Amino acid sequence: MNVKKVKLRALQLFVLIKYIIIFCICKLFRIKNECVWLISERGDEARDNGFAFYKYLKKNKPKLNVKYVISKNSPDLNKIECKDDIVYLRSFQHYILFITAGKLISTHIMGFSPEMRLFNKLESKYRLHIKGKRIFLQHGITQNHIDIFNPKRINIDLFICGAKPEYDYLLKTSGFTDKILKYTGFVRYDFLKSNPKNTILIMPTWRTTLFYCKNINEFKNSLFFKKWYELLNNKKLNMFLEKNNYKVLFYPHYEMQSFVEAFDNDMPNVIIASKEQHDVQSLLNECSLLVTDYSSVFFDVAYLKKPSVYFQFDYNEFVTKHYKEGWFNHRKNGFGPVAEESAEVVKYIIKYCKANFKIEDKYMKNIDSVFVYNDCKNSERVYNEIIRL
Repeated sequence: MNVKKVKLRALQLFVLIKYIIIFCICKLFRIKNECVWLISERGDEARDNGFAFYKYLKKNKPKLNVKYVISKNSPDLNKIECKDDIVYLRSFQHYILFITAGKLISTHIMGFSPEMRLFNKLESKYRLHIKGKRIFLQHGITQNHIDIFNPKRINIDLFICGAKPEYDYLLKTSGFTDKILKYTGFVRYDFLKSNPKNTILIMPTWRTTLFYCKNINEFKNSLFFKKWYELLNNKKLNMFLEKNNYKVLFYPHYEMQSFVEAFDNDMPNVIIASKEQHDVQSLLNECSLLVTDYSSVFFDVAYLKKPSVYFQFDYNEFVTKHYKEGWFNHRKNGFGPVAEESAEVVKYIIKYCKANFKIEDKYMKNIDSVFVYNDCKNSERVYNEIIRL
């Protein structure tokens, strides 16, 4: 067992013991916080649907007792302007509100808990006795088939969908009813404001097979690293960027951020970005074009009517080892071209730059079929669904 796993298990044991003690205290003293809306994302961020919903509530529903869970060392901590709203991750207050708050709202399953992976496991085995209504805002539109998304695996009172075909697919396949599944649109879409700055944003998603890489050298031996590094160092691309004053900003998925330094290079027009330095929502607003593989972030970019290119060098492996294909097929109903080689990706990047980033009609039709709501009222719809619980 490597050091990373040992530390993780030690942390989980500590969290579990602390939870049991505080749970007993809450029951013994009958502590109640039904009026509290506890909001979170991963516990160390404020840049997704959770923070967007927090902002909406503070502005439009100021009388609500809203709290936001975030770690003390988060780069986003200062975004929570009202310090009384802050609940520090794994603090005594966090445990109390996790057990007793009336509304538990997060972008991730059990994201409002002190340790979401641990409490996911506990919930699936034992059903935790927390009374709050659980609202799943989602982190990204569910395009793939995810086994855990069924009522036998997770306990949810409200499951927010960001796209109409997503809602239809989950209603048909997940086992959740229309009382739990609701198509409202994502809260963060209300805050997307396009402000392109000649930036090509490259955002690959993560891989299950790389999650427990022992060190950076092991990561560098992966096909994932080799293919993306090859693209970033493509001479034709970098010559084009320099000549036409474009920048590439490479931002790996949250789960791959621990290996971000592996991609460092000497290309002056390629920026290797970390989550500490850059906010995803700002990157989406400021990019002119997105290059990704399977990340659902392309839905956000499409919502802004910006083009995408899919770099899928490992499709068969991805749909067998990571996620099974669901309702969305990138080649059939995607929002841009699919490439399997880096040279082909470069060709599409240059093509879109020269065309002033205009999306072809066939892709625009696909985009319009996915987003029924485009009225900046997603937050309001989510709020209305929560108060009906």
